[in-house]
Amino acid sequence: MGNEKEAYVMDSALLLRSLVDSGNGLSNSEIQSLLQNSKIVNQIISDVSAKPLPNVWRLVALSEIPFSNQLKYTKKLIDYFQDTLFTGNGYSFDKNNDSLLTCYNAMITGSLIKLGCLDNYIKRSIEWILEYQPINKHYHKKWEGSASKKYGGCFNNTPCYIGVVKNIKTLVQYNRHIQDSVVEKRITDGIEYLLEHELLFRLSNGEPITKHILDISFPESYNLNCIELLLLIFEVGKIKDNRAEKLINYLKSKKIKNEYWKINYSYKAEGYICFDSKGVKAEWVTYLVPRQSNLPNPDRSFCHYLPAQVSRIWLI
Repeated sequence: MGNEKEAYVMDSALLLRSLVDSGNGLSNSEIQSLLQNSKIVNQIISDVSAKPLPNVWRLVALSEIPFSNQLKYTKKLIDYFQDTLFTGNGYSFDKNNDSLLTCYNAMITGSLIKLGCLDNYIKRSIEWILEYQPINKHYHKKWEGSASKKYGGCFNNTPCYIGVVKNIKTLVQYNRHIQDSVVEKRITDGIEYLLEHELLFRLSNGEPITKHILDISFPESYNLNCIELLLLIFEVGKIKDNRAEKLINYLKSKKIKNEYWKINYSYKAEGYICFDSKGVKAEWVTYLVPRQSNLPNPDRSFCHYLPAQVSRIWLI
């Protein structure tokens, strides 16, 4: 019995995600049990903040967990973003267009789409992205909001790489539901721009584009990292492009004893929750990396639990 317990140490939110990813049908009672028993979910919903940023990180985290949109907390959080932070163009920190930052608008909009929101708020935000967000050096339309001028880089001739990636991710999520030729062209142009950089490196000197781009951590934060890029490039079907090889090889080099990964960074901000802990096997990263990159993973057992086993472990 002791060995059986050891086989089920992963958080039930990861078990839920792996079952959904594998196409296993789950009853509503099984879904609710997995959500309720998740330490990660309970940590996310344990606190309500009146401040925007902690709620951004909670929204991002919940968007990575299947069926979390059924939680009362998530529904209230969605209402908060629509009622409190939507400016008419997108999402800012005070319902003011001057405070609209392209990277945060993209993270909020993309997370809301993943949580099932495809309403007029999302439509307006996508329209703003298409109108103003540079996807490569050939898009030069400026946004005059004061926040983007204060933090700089968003609309420079060489656009902020973080903003480019996060907005492409959001357009990809939108295009899964609402196919649009303009959106598809913007995604194609943006992905090509990322691949020209081999996803990670500056064209000028071959150095990593940002300070944290080689970090291994999940879910996303303001800092763009290689796991976020891996998930995006897999989503658009470019994982076998030879310009993605450096990313794949880097992740291969970070595998511990050819068995698993550990995170090497955890973003520190109020409300942000890293799904894995430092110093131990990173269950979420070890699940995601092989699944998205076709890297072999000797420890695949946690991907194949059947609903009957879910009932036996979590519903008793």
